[in-house]
Amino acid sequence: MISVKLRSRLRVVGVTKDIERKLAAPLLASGALVQTEARTALGVQGPSASPGDSMAYYNKDLGAWVKASTPPNPPHRQTGKLRSSVQTGMLSKNEVIISANAPYAKYYEAEYGSVASRSRPFMRPSLVKSISRIVRSFYKFVGI
Repeated sequence: MISVKLRSRLRVVGVTKDIERKLAAPLLASGALVQTEARTALGVQGPSASPGDSMAYYNKDLGAWVKASTPPNPPHRQTGKLRSSVQTGMLSKNEVIISANAPYAKYYEAEYGSVASRSRPFMRPSLVKSISRIVRSFYKFVGI
């Protein structure tokens, strides 16, 4: 499992516990933004291939030859298992987690990849792409 955590740590700047409790909704919405971005990144269908093509491998689940994505691009969608494993949930009143529960997700996200494949992150880039929308949603909540 690979995960990204979002936390609201606003008590250090004088925000009351009452307001911090109300931040659960925009925090969860922020997690949903990252989840949507990650699923979008993983939604690109991989092209079909022949045995001699470079970056081609036989996908047992599909029963066909497919072409792998090239690093640093996110992995192509083959069966959709990785894409559907991306979930969002609340850990506490001020902490949300976005995780990919497919057993091989950590190898794609790892800094250097695994022996079988090089790193093709999808969670970290999704978080980075979502940051401006997350900040805007918190500003909107606060009324700025």
